[in-house]
Amino acid sequence: MSFAATITHTDIFGGKRVSYGKFTQASGDTGGAITTGFSGVDTFQATGALTAVDASGVVTITTADPVANQTGYWFAIAAS
Repeated sequence: MSFAATITHTDIFGGKRVSYGKFTQASGDTGGAITTGFSGVDTFQATGALTAVDASGVVTITTADPVANQTGYWFAIAAS
């Protein structure tokens, strides 16, 4: 059982910082933590995520299907 997330790219768009990447989840997991690289997150989205809770830029997600292996994408937006 394992959850892993990576940052693919980080950039600045106008007055906002944007970071996005991929995650993988092994069968039996119900989610995990994604380190965004920010001190806080204004907006967060992940494919297959039922919940997402930010704690100082580390977002913990709960995924839709803990029975199967999953891969997905995520993005986070934070103020500059």
